[in-house]
Amino acid sequence: MSRGLSRNNTISCGSCHIQASAFTHHGHDISHGIDDRLGRRNAPPIQNLAWHTSFNHDGGVFDLDMQPVVPITTFEEMD
Repeated sequence: MSRGLSRNNTISCGSCHIQASAFTHHGHDISHGIDDRLGRRNAPPIQNLAWHTSFNHDGGVFDLDMQPVVPITTFEEMD
């Protein structure tokens, strides 16, 4: 969970997918991204994703291997 994936090396996937909280951002309605920007959704848990047929709140991603690209390239998340 490298911080090097964010534009300014300040956050990683683990900043929102917190292991002690079942890999979600517990206690937040919306996850905070780079520069403390508010995202569009709260980080979902990452267990059992192999059984999902679509990903993201809007269902816009259909392949699990493409899902990690979304937060890395989204302005509010990792920029």
